[in-house]
Amino acid sequence: GLFNDGSALVNGSTFNDNTVSGFDVFAGLGGGIFNNYEASLTLTNSTISRNVAVLSAGSYPLRGAGLYNEGVAELSSVTVTGNNPDGLSSVLPGIDGDAPLVGPPTAILKNTIVAGNIATDCSGITIVSAGYNLDGDNTCGLTSSGDIPGMDPRLDPLASNGGPTLTHALQSASPARDNGGSCLATDQRGFPRPRPID
Repeated sequence: GLFNDGSALVNGSTFNDNTVSGFDVFAGLGGGIFNNYEASLTLTNSTISRNVAVLSAGSYPLRGAGLYNEGVAELSSVTVTGNNPDGLSSVLPGIDGDAPLVGPPTAILKNTIVAGNIATDCSGITIVSAGYNLDGDNTCGLTSSGDIPGMDPRLDPLASNGGPTLTHALQSASPARDNGGSCLATDQRGFPRPRPID
């Protein structure tokens, strides 16, 4: 979907139905997005859904089919779901082992849903919560204010819900409803977000 080797700002986008494959132990990294070890990614109001990492014999079992990060990735109001085998992988630099130019590899999540991925939602050791995230299988290590670990977000299938991109609507009983903090004024569709009644 996207290979970022520099600085990328992405807003209001959907990465879906991409497939990545290869022939050796390092094959199948980042079906939706690959954020390289020298790269900086800012992703807002976006969806990463139904991307696939095809694993070769002897390759690592979890490859960031949705998002594979070796740099610095900041996700705000993002949904990562339905990726196979995993949603988000944030790890130390890979083949070369060089230190990233933008600092230690980190995936920073805020107001983000990572849930419903086929094998596991998160893998790696460099995932940081900035609050108000939901993790479906409790693999993202969410411990900040407003985080909801280990719960089903109750998402509808990827569909046209208004606006220029496909999105996953929250069902009426979703625990993610009205549980954001310092949210952006509009959602991925460009619609105003509901505001609390004072």
